[in-house]
Amino acid sequence: MNELKKGFFDPKTAFFSLPIIKWTLGIGIILIIGVCLWITLFSSREFDPRAEGFNELLEMMKFPIFLLGFFAALLALFATNHRSEQNKAAMHLAESQNRFSNFYKHIEEYENYLQNQFKRYPEDTRPIINIQKLHRCLYPNAKSDGIQFSKNIERIIFENIIDFTDNLIKTGFTEKESIQKLIVKADECQKNIQSLLTNSIKFRQEDGTVNFISENGPIKIPSARVRLYFVSILAKFEFINAILHFEETFNSDHLDLILIEIKQVINGIPNISIGGSGVVDWHENHEAPLSEELEQLEKNQKNLQEMFNVLLQKIQSS
Repeated sequence: MNELKKGFFDPKTAFFSLPIIKWTLGIGIILIIGVCLWITLFSSREFDPRAEGFNELLEMMKFPIFLLGFFAALLALFATNHRSEQNKAAMHLAESQNRFSNFYKHIEEYENYLQNQFKRYPEDTRPIINIQKLHRCLYPNAKSDGIQFSKNIERIIFENIIDFTDNLIKTGFTEKESIQKLIVKADECQKNIQSLLTNSIKFRQEDGTVNFISENGPIKIPSARVRLYFVSILAKFEFINAILHFEETFNSDHLDLILIEIKQVINGIPNISIGGSGVVDWHENHEAPLSEELEQLEKNQKNLQEMFNVLLQKIQSS
């Protein structure tokens, strides 16, 4: 409602208390009385109480009567417009109250959904979530414009998980440098997603971790095992996927398939450990990696690369 309408026809103000109505009534009354007096004072005829006299009086007062009708019609028009503004204000208030009610109902339903998701995780490994903050991030305009899921959030999450998956499939696990780069990439993608979600999700740190020193700072590696680290990354991605599944418009099928591909690669990673200095060590009691395991992993990666490329085409076309 613009300021002009609010000033002239404020729906919160009674009709006869509106300034425009007071001015219209005042001008109308003064004008009509003034014209009547003018006609009376400058008329040379005397009033005749008979029927002819009244007819003459009505003939003389045609203009004041016209003015009376004009101002009455103008007031009726103003009353209609004021009633229209009041109806609009009532509808706006009802809509606002409805959005407010839907907003808190949606948060309550989302909280119940997350509680059910939590049951899939042991209590000591469940992430800590600020539900209000997370909901505000996923539905940024929920209070004002209705429950609309942020497609920008979905796009960026997809981009980061796809980026990690692409690196995971292409990484040669016979090269220490490639493994170290993949660890950094996984940490980067995970932090990007958490930052995107305004850090409303905090994942618990596993016991027995070793700090892998990278250019971006220390990265926690569970039990110093590379595969366990990627398992923990996958678990975080799966939880991110789970919290987005609540939204019906979220394209969950594609992300589900990507996570399955990630899991298949991770399951084939041999027993590689890593030291706090960032040095990758091969399987215990072996000077070189197990060739059979790595050969099978490489085959899986090639197969998954083809599937991944097809999936990317579907995502881009959807």
